[in-house]
Amino acid sequence: MTSTLRLLADHLRAGIRASVLLAVLVAVTVFIVAIVPRAAAAVATAELSFQLGQEKTVSLDLSAEGRLNFDKGSTADEMLTPIGDAIEAFPSSLPHPFADGVGGAVWVVKSSSAMGQSAALDNTRLSLRLAIDLGFTERLRYVSGEAPLPWAGESGTDDAGTAQSSAEEPDPDELGTDTSNPIDIAISQESATLMKLSVGDIVQYSPAPLRVAGIYEPTDPEDSYWSHTYDLARA
Repeated sequence: MTSTLRLLADHLRAGIRASVLLAVLVAVTVFIVAIVPRAAAAVATAELSFQLGQEKTVSLDLSAEGRLNFDKGSTADEMLTPIGDAIEAFPSSLPHPFADGVGGAVWVVKSSSAMGQSAALDNTRLSLRLAIDLGFTERLRYVSGEAPLPWAGESGTDDAGTAQSSAEEPDPDELGTDTSNPIDIAISQESATLMKLSVGDIVQYSPAPLRVAGIYEPTDPEDSYWSHTYDLARA
């Protein structure tokens, strides 16, 4: 029997195994080519997440520092409000996808360091910095005393909120001693313990003495805020 149909059937029976094997090899190859890049990407992502998890938050957060020039004729609101608006709008100005991973902006104004003196530490010179954070009370609880009141200014008149600064380092022997118009401050429990200060105590400073109005503890010590502003949590 040598018909065309018979010859075709014999040919298919002889090559069916090779055809099936070839089809299987092609399917496996296509599967591997499709799955390997995804698996490699998943492994790389997991490794990156692990490595970032080992880093300190302060080294991962986007942060910057700048100088602020004070104007004696301006109130704190007049100076800080536009600055705060600009800083808080900054994350939304970043390009995508970078902007998607950036959280809300947090900022603090700090003075330069200056010398102070406390009666409790008679033979010790203190290096002090004043700080302003408009959202500070959201991150702490007072264990003693209360939040500081606005300062009335050098003149003692009712111009609370006026920001002023000294251009030169004060002479240690000329630190403010007039306790009738002190600047209210709040300090951490750790700082108060180390400096032997309690609510109501006075620290000599310029342009005016500092009065401890409140002593606080962070509500969440693990918050990255305290890593960036470590000097507000410990002395």
